[in-house]
Amino acid sequence: MQRFLLFILIWLNVALGVVAVDSTTVKQAIGTDVVRATLRRIEDTCIFPQDFLFMRRVAWQESRDGTSNLTSNWANSIGQGGIWQVDQMGLDGVKNMSTASMNITKNSLLNQLQVDINNLNRANGDLEIPINDGAVARLLVSNFAAAIPINLNAQANYWKQYYNTAAGNGTVADFLNNMQTMPKCDSSIDLMFILDSSGSIGSDVFENVRNFVTTVVGSLTLSEERNRVGIIEFSTNVYVVSPFSTNKTAIINATNQMQYLGSSTETTQALNKTADVFSTTGRDPTSGYPWVAVLITDGAPDNPNSALNAATNLKSMGVTLFVVGVGDQVPLNLQATASKPTCVYFYSLDNYNSLASAFPEILSTRNCEVAALAPTNSSIITSNVEKDQTRVIKFPVNITTGMTWKLSMASGSANIYASLTSTSPSSADYDYKAQSTTNQLGQIYISPSDLKKVYNGTSFERHSFRSDYESIDEESKNQTVFIYTAIQGVGDTNNFTLKFNSGDTLVNGISSIFLLNHWMLCVGAVLCYLNI
Repeated sequence: MQRFLLFILIWLNVALGVVAVDSTTVKQAIGTDVVRATLRRIEDTCIFPQDFLFMRRVAWQESRDGTSNLTSNWANSIGQGGIWQVDQMGLDGVKNMSTASMNITKNSLLNQLQVDINNLNRANGDLEIPINDGAVARLLVSNFAAAIPINLNAQANYWKQYYNTAAGNGTVADFLNNMQTMPKCDSSIDLMFILDSSGSIGSDVFENVRNFVTTVVGSLTLSEERNRVGIIEFSTNVYVVSPFSTNKTAIINATNQMQYLGSSTETTQALNKTADVFSTTGRDPTSGYPWVAVLITDGAPDNPNSALNAATNLKSMGVTLFVVGVGDQVPLNLQATASKPTCVYFYSLDNYNSLASAFPEILSTRNCEVAALAPTNSSIITSNVEKDQTRVIKFPVNITTGMTWKLSMASGSANIYASLTSTSPSSADYDYKAQSTTNQLGQIYISPSDLKKVYNGTSFERHSFRSDYESIDEESKNQTVFIYTAIQGVGDTNNFTLKFNSGDTLVNGISSIFLLNHWMLCVGAVLCYLNI
C-alpha cells in the first residue's frame, strides 16, 4: 500500500510539472533531444568557437545519438565511449595536456558545466554521462591540427582523418550517407534577409549571395502556417526586394533579379528598415511565430556605433539577429550586433562560396531553436505545431509575482516544457512539464521563490551562466527575467491556445504547485512514518 501511494505521489509530481529533468547529466541517457540539449549547453558557454554542426553530426555518425549500439554495450568498451565514442586514447590525450590555454579551457568547463576533465574515468562510466562525453569530445576536436571546416564534404574527410582516424572502421562515404538520415527539424518563422551590396563585395561575388538566398528559400516550406520570407538589400540606400511572402517562385525570382548596388555600407539604415518591416508586417506575436533576421556583410558599417544601436533596437523587438561576416576584413565589433550568445548567432566565413554551399543547412538548423517573444498586448497565443516539432516562446516574468501557463488543445496533443535556466527546453532538459490534450488542460506555475533561487544563484547552478539574468536592473527594481517555454507536438495535427498570466492562476482548486508539492512530500513522510 505504501509503495502504491508513493507511486501516485511521484506521478502527481510529474503530471503537475514539478520534477526537473536534466538528461545531459544522467548516466546512459541517449536520444536526439539529449544530444541537442548537451550541445546547446556547451555552445551557450562560448568556451569553444563555432563548430558548424560538426559535433552534432559526429554524435549521429558514431552512435545515432546513442540509439544504435550503446544500450546493449554499456558494460564494455563501446558503451564506455558514450554517445560521441571517445576512446581511452582520446580521453588520456586531453587529460595529459597542461598548456596554459588548455588549463584555462579545463577550468572553464569545470566552472560553467561542472565537468572536471582531469578526474574523468572511462572505466567507471564517466563518459556515459552525455555532458562529460560531449565536453571531452569537443575539447579533443579543439586540439586537432586543423580547424573544423564548414562544408559537409570537408567535414566528412576531417572526421575520418582526425576523429575516426586510419585505425577506425568508418569511411568518408559512411559519414556522408549517414548524414542523409540524421533527424532534421522544420522551422516556422518570419525570416528576413538583410544583404550587403556595397562596393567592397563586387558584382561577381554577389552572385553567391543570390545563390545562398535561393538555396535557403528552396529548402523551406512556405505558407501562412509555416514560414514567410522577405529580403532587404542595402548599400548607400535600402531597398525592400521582397516583403514577407509565402510565394516561393516570386521570392526566388526577386532574388535572381537583384541588382548589385556598389557604393557605401549603410548598415544602420538597413537595420532600421528591417525593424519597420517587422513592426508593420511581421506576424502578430499572439500567433507565436519567431521573428528572425540574417545580416550578411563583408565589412564594417559606415557608422559602427549607430549600427549597434539599431541592432539593439531590432533585438529588443524580439527579433533574433544572425550576423554573417564574410572575408578577412570583418571587424571584431561586428559580433556585438548579433543576438546572444554571439558564439551561436555570429558567423565568420572565409568567403562567399562557403556562404552559398554550406551555410544554408546551418541556418535552417539554427532557425528551429530560436524563440518567439510573447506578446505584451495580450495574454493569449493561438497557433499550431507539427508532430515532433517544437515552438519555443520566451516570456518576461517578474520574479516577485511568478507566472502561470495554461495550454489547451483544439486538436491533437502537446507537451509544454518550461525552464528557469535553459533557452531550449525539451524532453531532455526542463524544470517544469505539463501534458495537454483536447480533454486535458496542461498547466505550469513558476513561483517567485523558484525564480529568486535562480536570480540569487542559490539553485539550478547547472545553467547559472545564462546571460538573461545579468540584465536584471537592481537600481530600478525591474526584476524581470526571461523564462523559455517549448511546446512540442505529439499528435498528427496540433492546434493550441496558450494562456499566460502573472501570479498563481491555476484552475481546479490548485492554489499553488509549490505548496502542493510540499503537501505531497509531507503526506509521503507521514506514510513512511506510519509504515502504511
